[in-house]
Amino acid sequence: MAKTRLIGNDGAIYLSAIAAAYVGDATKTFDVLAGGAIGSKEGQGFYQVTAIKAAGSYIDWTSPEVGDYFYNDGTGVMEVGDTAIPIALITSQDEDTSVKSFEISLSKDKIDVTTLSDDQKTYRMGKADASGTMNAITVVSNNTIQNRFMDIMDVSSAGAFTMTRLTDDALYFVGFLNDEQTSGDTLVAVVGKIEIESGSLGASDGSAQEFSSSFAPASGDRLQLINIDIA
Repeated sequence: MAKTRLIGNDGAIYLSAIAAAYVGDATKTFDVLAGGAIGSKEGQGFYQVTAIKAAGSYIDWTSPEVGDYFYNDGTGVMEVGDTAIPIALITSQDEDTSVKSFEISLSKDKIDVTTLSDDQKTYRMGKADASGTMNAITVVSNNTIQNRFMDIMDVSSAGAFTMTRLTDDALYFVGFLNDEQTSGDTLVAVVGKIEIESGSLGASDGSAQEFSSSFAPASGDRLQLINIDIA
């Protein structure tokens, strides 16, 4: 049987500020909660769980936890007591147009627990960790990363000033490993709340002005992989 393999050039990036949670009422679909009509796909996207109904919750996977991430096509209906934050609504929220590639490193600390009585080296693995880097082209009016390190002043052609002060707010990250949504495909994404650790800016003659940034999961959060089978 042939194995399905991902092709790595179908990626996309969403970087989203933290939004207000959607509150389940056992009636409204995610499309309606997002401000659209039933079947509009306005609510299609990724969400983070912020509360779970004690029994009979829409959030019904094995051992669900507050902080888990999930995907919905817009048709789901949360129960009273369920709440979730929309982190990337695919149809109404443009992907980040500056990021050209990303890479996430997965690791565990190797702990040496060897003692003098051991015949050979003995190790235990520590907790899992994930960190990443993004490479991007500098785009005018898209300062999502740069604003984590510096104030930004915009001056209009009429001379009006707009100051955006430095922020340390966390971002939601959605990075697609496969963004194909044709029938029979599997959409694959890494999602999570991140903090930008470092960045760089610069220019050189005869090339695009590029920058890179490193990131890690925000305190108390983690990255999660989501696979979605497309009907």
